[in-house]
Amino acid sequence: MSKFKEVWADIAGYDGLYRVSNAGRVLSLRRYDGRGIEVRGGILKPNVGTTGYLYVNLRKDGRSVHKKIHRLVAAAFLRPEAGRYVVNHRDGNKLNNRIDNLEWCTQAENVAHAFGNGFMVAGENQEAAAEGRKKPVVQYDATGNRIARYSSNIEAARLLGIHPANISQCCNGKIKTSHGYIWKFEKETAV
Repeated sequence: MSKFKEVWADIAGYDGLYRVSNAGRVLSLRRYDGRGIEVRGGILKPNVGTTGYLYVNLRKDGRSVHKKIHRLVAAAFLRPEAGRYVVNHRDGNKLNNRIDNLEWCTQAENVAHAFGNGFMVAGENQEAAAEGRKKPVVQYDATGNRIARYSSNIEAARLLGIHPANISQCCNGKIKTSHGYIWKFEKETAV
């Protein structure tokens, strides 16, 4: 098995400003802005959008634009395919933007993939299916004291006004805290 090697490419329209890697990371390059002020550069911290996709804000000519990371990776590293303009996450995880998890497809293929793999369920079964995938989560303060238990990240997010993907990222070890709290999946114990 070969080891994954991270490769960087310029982001189209942002040459000399930003680069994206095949691992799904975005780099701001060291440079001077129009006023002669140094922009240090470094790896950008992604945000989770309302639809659950990771995005970054790219600045150019005094204007900031939201860019979804999976689309930046696909545009830089996947050869375009005629009629296929949608980027599909093969494993269904919108937070996994590695090149080996992405592919170009049509909207119909994207929807068929989601239904076929259980990421989406039609009609009335959708809520029941989501219920079956729920994992209880526990909320802790910054010092590790237990605050509350929720039946799922969705319940916690709804009650606290947080996006559920932020809680999931914390539970999965992608980030340390979300909104000042530590989040962990509740361990299932034998009764």
